[in-house]
Amino acid sequence: MEALIIGEDTAWPIPALLARAGFAVDALMTTPAIQNSRFVRNVHITSGTRLPDQADQLIRTRGKPYDLTVASEDFTLWRIAEWERHRGRVSHCLPLVPGADRRVIHSKIGLSHALTDAGVPTPPFALAQDWEGAQRAARRLGYPVLLKKDCSEGGRGTFLCRNDEDVLRNRARFTETLLVQKYITGDEIDLSAIFLQGDLVHFSYSRFEKRISTFGPSSVRSFLPSNAAPRHVFQTLSTIGRALGIHGLTNITAIAPADGSDFQYFEVDLRPNVWADHSRYLGEDAAERIAAWYKERRVLAPAADAQATAYKPVRLANIARLSLLEIALNRHQARRHWRDPDAKLLHSILLGKAVNFFAPLGRLCVPLNMRPGVRRHLIAARLLPH
Repeated sequence: MEALIIGEDTAWPIPALLARAGFAVDALMTTPAIQNSRFVRNVHITSGTRLPDQADQLIRTRGKPYDLTVASEDFTLWRIAEWERHRGRVSHCLPLVPGADRRVIHSKIGLSHALTDAGVPTPPFALAQDWEGAQRAARRLGYPVLLKKDCSEGGRGTFLCRNDEDVLRNRARFTETLLVQKYITGDEIDLSAIFLQGDLVHFSYSRFEKRISTFGPSSVRSFLPSNAAPRHVFQTLSTIGRALGIHGLTNITAIAPADGSDFQYFEVDLRPNVWADHSRYLGEDAAERIAAWYKERRVLAPAADAQATAYKPVRLANIARLSLLEIALNRHQARRHWRDPDAKLLHSILLGKAVNFFAPLGRLCVPLNMRPGVRRHLIAARLLPH
């Protein structure tokens, strides 16, 4: 089996996960840091604008598509989808089965419609082209609401509005059609899943404990085994995989409403996140489940006695999301992840974080005549592109 990782991110921890599942892993990336991964067979470095063309050329040279493709972030998915639209042909680079609906790619509006069409519970929503339309929609849905830009990530482009005045204060945001989505009080749940040919193969079950910003990525989560999830989660995730035709790793988020009703799904990104391999700390190895599907088409189903078992949450941090101070002080047992299977790649990410943090100080302290030498060292360490 062969897999291709495409994108502008480092893609940690995906190379190690795929290698454990039995894949030979190639990478087409814009960042040289991926060269630090010992699990990548071939590395191709290119620019962001050339990613789709280079991926198409790579697959054409091979003469066949990869068994699995992974986009490292949303913008790469959008680039590939736009490339397909302009070229009028399929690229074989998206994590979708042939003929699958492309409207869910990097589009909150498209996803909301697709989930509704599939009968998947999702927060009530409307579209607004201006602040007056947003106010009317918000009154109809009932405050509070979230205003969301259609194509945004990491919590950027999401604004909480509790009344008409809040909408008015955000009137400058209406440079495009915005999604007006009912804000539901409850716990945010990560159900990031792996689908192969639409089959549910694996998912992780965790609650957000700490975020980098208000609506941004999480840095600490409480994990439970997948069998601790309500049974309707298995059924709903299976519906999502089949309805959207997913063949790959996803980032799925839902709200567990405070009133105890069924989860409301609002995020299905067709790419993994940095938590993709954390379920192995609970004895649930995504790599083993991927390998089992390829060997005997085994799909994921809840254990018969799952709901009768008492499970204790496991609190885990993601070292790539923690601050340098938290890592230095070993907050949340951060350094337990230091001996990661792909340690060299992880360490290059953390070193890059340190370089970015100290860059302003470096510009003040490093003499002009020494800066070219410092840059050469950073390039040699694969922290900067050539």
